Amino acid sequence: MNEVTPNLSYIEEHVPIEKLRVDEEFKSLVPPNNMREQLASSLAKNGQTLPIDVDSDYIILDGYTRFEIMKELKYKEIKVRRWNFKSSENRAIAYKVIAMLNLQRRHLEKNEVLKLLRELSEKIDQSQNEKNEEEPAESTEATQKPADLEKKMVQIKEEVGAKEVSELDIHRYSLISSIPFLRQLVDDGKISLRIAYELYTKAKDKLQQIANLPKYEREQLVTTKEGRKILLERDDLLQQILDHKIAVSQAISQIKSERKRQKAKKKAEVEEGEEDEDEEDSASESEGEEIDLVKEWRKALEEEKAQQAQAQEKEEVPPTKIEIIMPKPDLSPLYSSVPTIKRLVDDGKLSEKDAEKIYEIWRNMEAIYKQASLLWYNSIDKLLEKVGLSNNDREEIFHEMTKPFCKLFPKEEVFPKEALGGE
Repeated sequence: MNEVTPNLSYIEEHVPIEKLRVDEEFKSLVPPNNMREQLASSLAKNGQTLPIDVDSDYIILDGYTRFEIMKELKYKEIKVRRWNFKSSENRAIAYKVIAMLNLQRRHLEKNEVLKLLRELSEKIDQSQNEKNEEEPAESTEATQKPADLEKKMVQIKEEVGAKEVSELDIHRYSLISSIPFLRQLVDDGKISLRIAYELYTKAKDKLQQIANLPKYEREQLVTTKEGRKILLERDDLLQQILDHKIAVSQAISQIKSERKRQKAKKKAEVEEGEEDEDEEDSASESEGEEIDLVKEWRKALEEEKAQQAQAQEKEEVPPTKIEIIMPKPDLSPLYSSVPTIKRLVDDGKLSEKDAEKIYEIWRNMEAIYKQASLLWYNSIDKLLEKVGLSNNDREEIFHEMTKPFCKLFPKEEVFPKEALGGE
């Protein structure tokens, strides 16, 4: 983690699809893409628009879903963004680049980002231990100190630019990680970090007591309102559960029944117009206690933030950051194919930035025609080959089919009527 991170850069190129290699650990590091069908439809209709990120040995860093879809679509060539490092030599850099790319391209939920940062810290530690030929660290996931985990996660957050989570989120997450099953529920999105942290601060000992319960019963106590009420308020029911005298489902049913009876009683009192002064005094006292608790809670949060700020000021080693050098595209192929654009740039009528925009559109046009060629080879070309037509004859038919569309269509055919009408 203290190793200086090198400057990173990449080049874009087209390579045969079979040249790319899969790393199962990299593939499983981030949540799967839940828009696979839409992505497949876009690749089939529009061709590849985003490159696949690979290391210098063509091991895939990001884009596994797109890679699998393109294999299914029988792509022969694929556009890649090749980074200037080998993941076999620097696994830690690979982890960080994968995280950075996914955070930039995808919308990950808070719990997914926290899980990613934690797994990165664990994997980076493991890779550095292996690199230094040391024995595996004794601080496992279950025994690692929250303060150590927090420090590592904050550093990685800064390095990969994880703006989706705050340092306070990381602080709370590192604390609940000392109770693995509670952290797992947050990782899986079954409870929020806020609820998990509240349970941790108010019922840490009880959470440790229920750790040996069957998974289904343990989750009922944490993920349901009734279960949390048992943990926080009903020691009598919790003890019966721990003594295996009643099941969690029975205790939850009892809480629900009690709530229904209380509502029915309250409704009857309202209908009868009865007022109980003692009950009102009790309610006022409870309300005052609740306000005091809220004040105490806010005060504790402010103290916590102040402690974090002081700790950060004392930190001597600033977190390292990944600096990405974005190389300019090579415009020479565009200038060679469309010399008019080069003349306009040379004459100062178009800027180099304008030429870069034109270059991107030109490459997209190339992708569209490659996709058309792919469709041709997979369908019509095979049919014409069966009837005995030569390569030249088949190519002539291809040009006959594409000629009507190889033109600039009138605006009326490509823009919606509303746009043309200025509405």
